[in-house]
Amino acid sequence: MSIEEIKKLIEQFQNSDINEMDLSIPELSLYLSKHNEPKKITGNTVVTQPLIQQEEVPISNKEILLNQEKSEDFVEVQSITSPIVGVIYTQNQPGDPEFVKKGDKIEVGDTLFIIEAMKIMNEIKSDKAGIVQDILVGNEDMVEFGQTLLTIV
Repeated sequence: MSIEEIKKLIEQFQNSDINEMDLSIPELSLYLSKHNEPKKITGNTVVTQPLIQQEEVPISNKEILLNQEKSEDFVEVQSITSPIVGVIYTQNQPGDPEFVKKGDKIEVGDTLFIIEAMKIMNEIKSDKAGIVQDILVGNEDMVEFGQTLLTIV
């Protein structure tokens, strides 16, 4: 997950009705909360302080690349996300083989899924090349815009 994706997630969280969120994925663990902890001053006066202090920490792309180069075990994991909301199909027709399986090598332009939206079947093609690390959706699952469908390395 890139820094831009994390910033976007935090912004969406701040603008939502959700008060607490705990996200754990292989490359990231993130906890966000809008709850305030009351701090008594005197008598009936109460001042609240947020549990999480937000602080902007500038990180340049160069620093990220340098840190990545230092790690010998670094493997870049890329996500392919849903461009639309709908029902996802992992195969062309029932009984047909799945378009992709874990461990498959994919190229740019390969068909990965079909998403049905408003009775229209939309082929989802890869915009990246690599090896499928994980498929995060099942056949006939409902998917949201921007939802990660699979990861590749």
